[in-house]
Amino acid sequence: MANVLVQESSLQAIAAAIRAKNGSQDTYTPSEMAAAIRAISGGGGGSAVLGTKTIAFNGTVNAASDNLDGYSSVTTNVHPGILEPYIEDLTTGYVDTGVWKPGGTNCYSDVYAVEASTAYIIALGDTVGTRFRAMFCTEDPSEATGDITGTNITNTNNPAHYVYRTFQPAEDGFFIIQKDNAGTANLKTFVFSLPDLVDGNVVLPHSGVLQPLTVRANGSYTPGTGIDGFSGVTVDVPTEASTLASKTVTANGEYDPEDDGVDGYSALTVDVHPGLVTPYAYDLDTGYVYSDTWMLGGSTVNYSDVYRVTAGEWYIISLGSVIGTRFRAIFTTDDTTQAVADIPGSRVVNRPNPSARDYVYYKPSSDGYITITKDNAGTAGLKTYVYTGSSLALSNP
Repeated sequence: MANVLVQESSLQAIAAAIRAKNGSQDTYTPSEMAAAIRAISGGGGGSAVLGTKTIAFNGTVNAASDNLDGYSSVTTNVHPGILEPYIEDLTTGYVDTGVWKPGGTNCYSDVYAVEASTAYIIALGDTVGTRFRAMFCTEDPSEATGDITGTNITNTNNPAHYVYRTFQPAEDGFFIIQKDNAGTANLKTFVFSLPDLVDGNVVLPHSGVLQPLTVRANGSYTPGTGIDGFSGVTVDVPTEASTLASKTVTANGEYDPEDDGVDGYSALTVDVHPGLVTPYAYDLDTGYVYSDTWMLGGSTVNYSDVYRVTAGEWYIISLGSVIGTRFRAIFTTDDTTQAVADIPGSRVVNRPNPSARDYVYYKPSSDGYITITKDNAGTAGLKTYVYTGSSLALSNP
């Protein structure tokens, strides 16, 4: 092999370009430069720098923010609206009908810091203790030197699984939830911010869910879970290079790029809402809920949403932040969208002038339908929301 002369400034420029690409401060001899260039993502067929990622919030995550080219696997674990306990298993006292009393034995309580004028759901999990006593107060119970008087939320002994209460404090303060007085630690309580749950879910009437697709490898591509199709496809297949793609996920779990025919994810958009039930029918206008009956017809335009529900499941039924003139709901075993005559059912709620984000709970004894009349003034597009209570509690360990 013949020797050639290379100016030192040219070698220094090549080394500087390598460092700019790989972010290092390394120095290189001429014999090391080819390997360093091959190791750079996109540098003549090199492999991308990949890592793993666990995401606990909705939004878009870009691999570049983690100094990576892409993610080799992604695990999502998103629970909108859930609050982290301020204190778990507090043992310095107990709740007694709206009063926090220092002392007692074998008492375990969880404490949550909450904000004024926000509606909260307070729940137990699938394993319960001997108490479900909850109160609101403005003083921190962990610093109490005497009794603290507050507002009683519930005072239940021997509670059921997944039992719920709702409360909206007028001031900033604390929820204290006593869950046991038999010496059993680590039992679970759950507090959800209802506005976060409701405002985080936008239900569209029977419209397809589309996302763009960028293809960087040859192969066959099908939409993922919750996606009906591709709004556009960009083909950019490089030669001898790692393939990356963006992805949107709507369910918790672990995602492997191989399932999408790529080496990694350059960006991931997470939009997960556990427990949300998709409407079976939206803006139904063939009748209306009155008391405990689905009535065909009506002299004004009524708008109702219909949800399929399962026997023995607890459901949270809610209006959105923009409301109509009705919050009437019934449970029926007959499909109200197929009605040819009035259908009697079981009343769930009957409120003529509801407040924003009004909500109730219901557990049907058989499979069937919950029909919610939300307006009778001819206003379409108002939102209702139905959540499975057990899914909300079970999805938050």
